[in-house]
Amino acid sequence: DGGTEGSSYKLTTMSCADGYLEGLFFLDTRAYNIAVNADRIKVENVKCFSTLMTTDGISVYSGKGAQINHCLLYVGDNALVYSTTDTVFTDITIGTTCAALFPQASTTNNLLDGIYIFRTNDGVINNTYNGDQSKERVHSNIIRNLDCMDCINIPHFFKGIKMGVLEKTFTFENVSIPRLSGVTDPHIGLVEDRGGKLFILDNGDGMIYTDNYTLRFVNFYIDGELLEDIEDVSFTDRGKENEIIIE
Repeated sequence: DGGTEGSSYKLTTMSCADGYLEGLFFLDTRAYNIAVNADRIKVENVKCFSTLMTTDGISVYSGKGAQINHCLLYVGDNALVYSTTDTVFTDITIGTTCAALFPQASTTNNLLDGIYIFRTNDGVINNTYNGDQSKERVHSNIIRNLDCMDCINIPHFFKGIKMGVLEKTFTFENVSIPRLSGVTDPHIGLVEDRGGKLFILDNGDGMIYTDNYTLRFVNFYIDGELLEDIEDVSFTDRGKENEIIIE
């Protein structure tokens, strides 16, 4: 019992280089499930089931060269959180009432390959930094073989918020998503298409201005249709310095 909803406790923190965690089942935690803070950590065949907010699944906060493989996460907060370098996530199954993928702060040369998402009520990817708004961060990520087709509601695919104006690059390769609803509600059932956006920049009052994304879409399908034209990329606040590449 790490605390109550809204706490920042971690149930398991891996802070020793070359650590290995395998085969555990985390059930109904009241804290972040797994936090990684060291080099070359390996987490494999782990299951996390929880319902409360602040029960993030696996959070790779620091260190280099982590490997997260063959895991099942059905959690009440962001499922995969990462702000690190040279991390590889493979064969991850995700369900969450928040965001499935949550890259934050500085991330460089990270690969997510073989990600299956069956529920993600606050969007597929929320790229955000929750700390000091004076800081700006740089990203380079490849997200490959991502399947979200069994989700009954996805409000948006990608959101950038409080990330500044330094270059941020993401490649999405071999991706299948359903049509986006535009509805964020953890209790929503099947909804009709309400104009959900593929790419959102949230530059509200008091937020650090966010811009300068390069988003590369390779073999990207929306509701079974191949994305072929930049005009088919739906935006909220397209910004000034963003580049969209479709291959």
